[in-house]
Amino acid sequence: MTNWRDASFGLRFLVICGIAAAIMRTGPLLVVGAMTPGYSHLVNFNSELSARDAAYHDVMTLVLYLVGTLLFLFAIGLARWTRPSSIGRWGSIVLAVTGVAFVFIGVFPCDPGCSLQDPSPTMKAHLLAGFGGMTLQAIAIAIFAFYGRKTGEDPRIGNVSKILGSIVVLAMAWLYAAYFGLAHLLPNPVIAQKIFTVAADLWLACCAILMMRTQVDQPE
Repeated sequence: MTNWRDASFGLRFLVICGIAAAIMRTGPLLVVGAMTPGYSHLVNFNSELSARDAAYHDVMTLVLYLVGTLLFLFAIGLARWTRPSSIGRWGSIVLAVTGVAFVFIGVFPCDPGCSLQDPSPTMKAHLLAGFGGMTLQAIAIAIFAFYGRKTGEDPRIGNVSKILGSIVVLAMAWLYAAYFGLAHLLPNPVIAQKIFTVAADLWLACCAILMMRTQVDQPE
């Protein structure tokens, strides 16, 4: 066991990527959203900022690439941090695939206005990557909700995952219900996406901060 101060530079870098990913996703959404005429976080989905006709399409596409890369790197750090835990390993693998999905969200931007009416092949790929990425991140957080039950595992990460994971899973269920035609039974699904984004990013930051404040096993 060694503390954060004694951790290798590589591991510290990978852990900090978790905080960077949270900031990189939420920050540009707020800034670019405020700079885009007519955009409202209560009405418009996140993807509308990176749509093919969006004013800051190139900027937000780059953001998606960076977020995906940072998520992938953080997942590597999370796997190293939690080993030899099988829960940590599988949760990290799912989170790494989430990072790949975010890159594909940028590769396949949504149609102008992100309309679901007669979607193009690119729009269909965007929906698959978007729903897939969010679903995978919800699964990853849910897996980590079981972390901390064994000796040597940090229960604080498990507790944070239980709380924020519950919010993320409910928000994801809300979005799926809206997508499959049950929107009339629920409030605006845009709000569900915003709740998901905030809770998921908060989970990334909280996990990274807890890792920076506890001891870790270092390989010899």
